[in-house]
Amino acid sequence: MSSSQAWLGDDQDKVSARAHGGGGDPADASAGMWLFACAASVALASVDVSSAIDAGKSGGEVSGAALGALFVPLVVVGLFSISERFRTPRARVRVFGVTAAVLFLLGLAPRLAIPAMFRDVGEPWDHRLEAVGVAVRLPSERWRLAKGLAKGQSHLADFAGAPNMLAAVTSVDGKTLEQFEQAGADLELAVRGQRDLVGSPSFESGETPAGDRFVIGAFRERSTYGTAPIYVAHARVWLKGSQKMVRMIFEGHPMMSSEAFQASEVASMKKAARRVFLSVHE
Repeated sequence: MSSSQAWLGDDQDKVSARAHGGGGDPADASAGMWLFACAASVALASVDVSSAIDAGKSGGEVSGAALGALFVPLVVVGLFSISERFRTPRARVRVFGVTAAVLFLLGLAPRLAIPAMFRDVGEPWDHRLEAVGVAVRLPSERWRLAKGLAKGQSHLADFAGAPNMLAAVTSVDGKTLEQFEQAGADLELAVRGQRDLVGSPSFESGETPAGDRFVIGAFRERSTYGTAPIYVAHARVWLKGSQKMVRMIFEGHPMMSSEAFQASEVASMKKAARRVFLSVHE
């Protein structure tokens, strides 16, 4: 028997064995390993791109490496798709099926796990500052009144929220509507002039549920401890009934290392800050 006939005979035996459910080709194990590597690389790239989108919305900074990582798995998938090993429909179904599953699990994780950490526990509660005639409604029992957080600063009230969030009422002054509007313009200038900004700041203005005016300036700044950039927001709320302006500040310290998880953390912190700011009432 010639060597070519022997090779064909061995190959036919493998095909026959597979058709009858017996035998296995060692190449299958190798293909499975390459398939897993391919799916994992695409999944990681998708998380980076998702992070880029979220971070862009929240004013964060997206690294070039995160976006550049997209091209590597795309090339890998392209090569596997045209290779001899993945020419059959069944093999291609495996490639795209496993890739889709991994993408779904890893891409969804930050959006499920992180919001659960910030979920409200218990009922909202009011803290009233009798001396200035203003009250703040805290979102849930995850928030508590805290003392000694703002060392060297004379805040009217400090609050600590889990996980890793701080809020404070810094002052309450009598202001006209025109003075409030000027204070809002000054706030924007002050935020844009902050040092160590990460990304671009964001601004919002409107009315609270009680019908009072507000303006919020938010940004991320580099941590002096070398950890993830801090989320900071300042607010001015004008109470039309008493003609008072409430100054407030919020800080959130992300804990995660992944850009995707950080983006989800910051999105949750932004919601928490907004709820605290807009809860101010007489």
